[in-house]
Amino acid sequence: MTTSESLLHRPHDEAPARASLRAGSDRAGASDRAGASDRAGAWAGLSAHAFEFVSRGDFVNGVLHQQPGGSAAPLILVLHGTGSAAESSALDFAADWVRAGFSVARIDLPLHGRRASPKLSDRLVAGYRSLASDQPLDADTRALVEEFARQSISDISRAAQALGELDNVDASRIALVGIGVGGTAALWAANHISGLRGCAVAGGAGRFADSALDPISEFDAASQQNVSSLIVAPSGESEIPATSQTAFFDALPEPKRRVDVGAPDHDDGLANDAVNAIGDFLKETLT
Repeated sequence: MTTSESLLHRPHDEAPARASLRAGSDRAGASDRAGASDRAGAWAGLSAHAFEFVSRGDFVNGVLHQQPGGSAAPLILVLHGTGSAAESSALDFAADWVRAGFSVARIDLPLHGRRASPKLSDRLVAGYRSLASDQPLDADTRALVEEFARQSISDISRAAQALGELDNVDASRIALVGIGVGGTAALWAANHISGLRGCAVAGGAGRFADSALDPISEFDAASQQNVSSLIVAPSGESEIPATSQTAFFDALPEPKRRVDVGAPDHDDGLANDAVNAIGDFLKETLT
């Protein structure tokens, strides 16, 4: 399926994405409520720049971490879990990837983190979880989830575009790492990212009975011949049925692999074996 035929992606007529960078994360006040990590902790000693860009009329915020003074490095865009945020401490594991030589960026997905809405965010999370478990959605909730998907595609692809313009980012080597709803969003957006080399989905991922929102029905295998996929499937309870997870993996094009891991340490985090599996995958895929 080409971009022009996608039921979700409606190309928005706007100028090429440009990231406005500011030294430091400078978001502690707002993101502490979402479990923000301590800048003196996991990310200590790493270059940090808050950034912002425009996507379909929304201001999208995030943070980019790099080793100080490094040369152009591959970019890993980390997409947080369902109901979480870009600066959640559950994503602190990604700091080790910066020390391994990668650039790591995180953004708030629509209606999450600084973009949260008292009226709509909880409804979106409940709607996504119902969609993932093949429960019916009322018309208004389905419209909200579809708009979330469309906005996420724009946000993720434009984040990759904007950050790829930076001198110290290698735009020809990009990977997406998504947890929960971030994993689904990664697959929705994968068709639209130039330079994508790897996509790792963790915390449960599956086929959706709603074919228009199913991430695999939108996944263009022909355009993904140079993209490797990793599915990290947690054992035990998951919002995604096991049969749906299996169908999801079976539908992905090669090259792909699946790793079954233990339960996550946090609701929106990953177990150590999941982090290790993704780290190994990234090194193989991007270096």
